[in-house]
Amino acid sequence: MEKLLLYIIGALTLCAMSSLAGRQYHLIYEKKSWSAAQRHCRETYTDLVTVDDSAVMSALISTADVKQLGIPADAWIGLFDDVSSWRWSLTDEAFYQGYSTDYRGWAASEPSNSEPGEACAEIFSKVNWNDIPCNVLRRPMCVTASGQSATFTLIQSEMTWIEAQNLCRTSYTDLASVRNPEENDRVKAKIPDDKSAWLGLFRDRWKWSNGAKITYTYWKTGQPYGPTENCVVANFGNSGYWEDWNCDSTKAFICHQDPVPFSKHVIKIKLVKNSILDLSDAAVLEDLLMKLKQKMKNQGGEMEVLLNWRKQPDGKIFFKEKKNQK
Repeated sequence: MEKLLLYIIGALTLCAMSSLAGRQYHLIYEKKSWSAAQRHCRETYTDLVTVDDSAVMSALISTADVKQLGIPADAWIGLFDDVSSWRWSLTDEAFYQGYSTDYRGWAASEPSNSEPGEACAEIFSKVNWNDIPCNVLRRPMCVTASGQSATFTLIQSEMTWIEAQNLCRTSYTDLASVRNPEENDRVKAKIPDDKSAWLGLFRDRWKWSNGAKITYTYWKTGQPYGPTENCVVANFGNSGYWEDWNCDSTKAFICHQDPVPFSKHVIKIKLVKNSILDLSDAAVLEDLLMKLKQKMKNQGGEMEVLLNWRKQPDGKIFFKEKKNQK
């Protein structure tokens, strides 16, 4: 018998082709806390919704059923205030080698986040560390780092945390990092009684559930506000504007589902010519494709299989195999 080769293109995907058009959004009207909503979205879809531009916000507004949401007509989105993300301004790995970046000298009941925006740390002469808003004025405590050695310098002028960071990075190494109790005592000894100074410790405030940085906001005037309201809703009774709420409140929520990636393969199949079949007949080719597709689906479970013939440069699908051809 005469041996022939044919080529097909197989596109394998885990979802229907319609879902490849882009991210999908699902408004769930069952009320849950923010963490329970996040868990549901991650188990059922991809995550709580990330709103990264006005087009997404407009799509959500057009989707929401205000009557079904009830009063207030709001739903959780993926934005939250990460109260546990404290980290140091100085990131040189060599400086922390042999130490832990997790050392903290917080005073009792701190960090409290008792005021909106308490995302920077100050150190007192006697009562250790406290979290405060980054725009208040304090003296910078700078560090000059050389390898693992640290020299601390207190600046006498008061300024905001960002201004302090800029000054320390310009004239020293950075705002002070404190790696152990001994360094904590050294820093405190430089501060006058009943005074405080900036440390290099700060936290990222608002971020998305999927880890994305916040690049777009749609806050209601006066928001975010509450010191213990660390999760965000879109209020569709008020044009979808964002408001911060206590994360334990139960509300409807919005999930997003990302398109499932698909892979594309070229598969070479060696066929033995059957004189009964006309391999140039479109109906014969279509029937063969359907049989191949069913076989691949049987092997791939729930995967969606898309097959197409691949033509040679001369426009033909088949060509004769030459002797000793690999």
